[in-house]
Amino acid sequence: MERFPFYKPNESEITQEIRRYLKIRGVWHFKQWQGLGSFPGISDIIGLYRGIGLFIEVKTSKGKLSEVQMNFLKMVNINQGLGVVVRSVEDIIEICDGLKNGKDLSVLREKFSH
Repeated sequence: MERFPFYKPNESEITQEIRRYLKIRGVWHFKQWQGLGSFPGISDIIGLYRGIGLFIEVKTSKGKLSEVQMNFLKMVNINQGLGVVVRSVEDIIEICDGLKNGKDLSVLREKFSH
């Protein structure tokens, strides 16, 4: 159940909430700022949790991935990282819980791929 169904946070607010949660959970991470010289399609948040490289693309509930973002996440996943699209802090909670409990990466990749 959504806390405030009438309020739709923007990408920046979702990112801040996710980063607060990751910090509380003890997940090493940083915010990747986009700009001149950035790798095309690189994820918004990059981290490391339980030996798994996390590449988190933050989108609103209606946000769409660009082609370069899709290609970047595919590259991460092919190379044994976990490249995911996260639309709320609840998504990252589910991902971290899954990693902690030994959930197969392919299941998480499939569920959070778009």
